[in-house]
Amino acid sequence: MTEGLDESDAPILTGADLDRSRLFDPLTTLVGPAGEAAVDAFLDDLAKWEDEPKVDADGVILRDTRRDRGRKKRDALALRVAMSAMLANLYALSLHPRTRDHFLSVSFGNSDYPQGLSGLGRYHRSLITITAMVTVRDYLQGRRLVVYRRGFNSIIGRRSRMRATAKLVEWLAGLGVQADQIGTALDRELIILKGKPLKPKVKAGGAKSKGRPRRLSKPFRGYGDTDQTIAWRKVLTTINERLVRASIGYPEGAPLDGEPGEDNHGGIEGTGMPQGSPGDLTPRTLFRIFNDGSWERGGRLYGGYWQCISEESRRAITIDGELTIELDFHHLHPRFLYLEQGSDFTEDAYEVRIAGQLVNRDLCKTTLNRLLNGSSGERRLASRKEDRELLPPGVTLLQVEEALREKHVAIAQHFGTGVGLRLQRTDSDIAMDVLTGLSCGRDIVVLPVHDSFIVQERHRDDLREAMTKALWAHSRVGIDPMIDDGS
Repeated sequence: MTEGLDESDAPILTGADLDRSRLFDPLTTLVGPAGEAAVDAFLDDLAKWEDEPKVDADGVILRDTRRDRGRKKRDALALRVAMSAMLANLYALSLHPRTRDHFLSVSFGNSDYPQGLSGLGRYHRSLITITAMVTVRDYLQGRRLVVYRRGFNSIIGRRSRMRATAKLVEWLAGLGVQADQIGTALDRELIILKGKPLKPKVKAGGAKSKGRPRRLSKPFRGYGDTDQTIAWRKVLTTINERLVRASIGYPEGAPLDGEPGEDNHGGIEGTGMPQGSPGDLTPRTLFRIFNDGSWERGGRLYGGYWQCISEESRRAITIDGELTIELDFHHLHPRFLYLEQGSDFTEDAYEVRIAGQLVNRDLCKTTLNRLLNGSSGERRLASRKEDRELLPPGVTLLQVEEALREKHVAIAQHFGTGVGLRLQRTDSDIAMDVLTGLSCGRDIVVLPVHDSFIVQERHRDDLREAMTKALWAHSRVGIDPMIDDGS
């Protein structure tokens, strides 16, 4: 039996249901002969649907969607691209048990589909228009091919929700569409510049909005190309072409857990860029995101599904049928700060004991990263539920923070300054050097996870050498690279 959801399966949906979502990616599309044929079939059916009068249960015409003339060539192309993207996004979620009940989070606002390559248009090269998006939405809803909820507010903003019904899943499967027919356009903008987070809107009279706090949005920034951005884009294009050619496998039935602390609401935290979620194994091409309107802040690589799953789950990944190994740098960011002031730190930066109790290492790592990445000044960190669940009995998050401040008193002046984004520029340059040397120079597939990298086991020594050279190039030649291979 084909898996899927009919509207009758979920007549009442809660906020928690709708919050399990992934951002719509206009550059995810159906590819190959089967994918193209499926798009043709749905467009043919859309034309028939438009010629049918829309009536209520009593036969009263609600609205007339019939067209007096055909679409212009550009409008027909935009409709085709919108149909292909919508089908690909919906179908991708339906293919894995972990995301089958997830919704697609879609905006139907004019400003989200700018045209042209100047200004913000460089981020939307798919030629999709808001008119085409609305037409596809109305068709899918009218044919009962999706469960649809209009305008749902969540931490990623206000977007409508869509989910494939069993009817849509069965239709695509019957047309021969499989996971291999879901691809990503290689002409997407790969170098992304984001502005500073927008301040939340305040209601009239200064009253604060009720409900859960929203993640502050970081707006896209347009920019003119330089020799540097052109060079970055050229390298990433070569890397992505290699990733697309590779078979990046994950055993069916293997555990697939989300990465603790990662933003798995379907997008890169605070950016609105699609990233996938645990269970969605389709995203595999990379793009680079800079922050605060500056090329000196951020710059990390995002886009691969392996970045959304836990380290434990990543061990099951295969590349071209071969087992893989993941190597990572030890506590890179705090070490950068020590090196900047002429010293070094080769102990475990995240090991803390309070009253004789060893504090959970993941909690210490998350807390130290919050101190480095946040811009709260001297204010203490807010205690979150996920933090409290990892605390030893009788220990508070404030005690953990104070212990980390004491352990790293030599660099504590950087806490609360937002220095993390500057350090991300350095670790992202290291990542680019590693990928350039191996993927571009030696045709070795590398899957980056910020400060760690996955390759086939037989390339373990090649990766270690590339990581060491890249670290020395951006810090100090001859220092211990402190690379962990998980053994």
